[in-house]
Amino acid sequence: EVEGVEVACRWPDTAANPGAFFHVTAGDLTLRGCTFSLAGRPRSTVALAVQSSQAPGARCRVSHCRLRGQGLSGLDVSAPAAESLIEGSLLTGAGPVVRVQASEKPTSLRIVRSTVATAGELINLAPLPGERRPGLNVLAWDSLLARTGA
Repeated sequence: EVEGVEVACRWPDTAANPGAFFHVTAGDLTLRGCTFSLAGRPRSTVALAVQSSQAPGARCRVSHCRLRGQGLSGLDVSAPAAESLIEGSLLTGAGPVVRVQASEKPTSLRIVRSTVATAGELINLAPLPGERRPGLNVLAWDSLLARTGA
């Protein structure tokens, strides 16, 4: 669990590989009351969190956080039947806000009382390796979801 962290940085324009503020393998992540600001225009988007697991049920919670910057994306989840919650938060960036690799047993994404604005796609959904059809359940409640730019 991470609480009350404020990060402002300039991501190198020369970095060719995607980056992330957090990378969690086979575990859960909770961010509360944090701010992440990114300056610059990286070649690849920088994710707030990358979460990967072979076991079902990995959880990621983003609560009362602010994420802003042109090169930012939100969550990158690669786990069967994962649960992600974005609650009371402001997320702006290049998108996708959530990138999901899922199995047929659906991943759950809940966006509650949040504002999400992206220049790209809101959700990018793909199957996990060896899976045919990814499953995703989305609940957006009392939230504003917007695409910015032309």
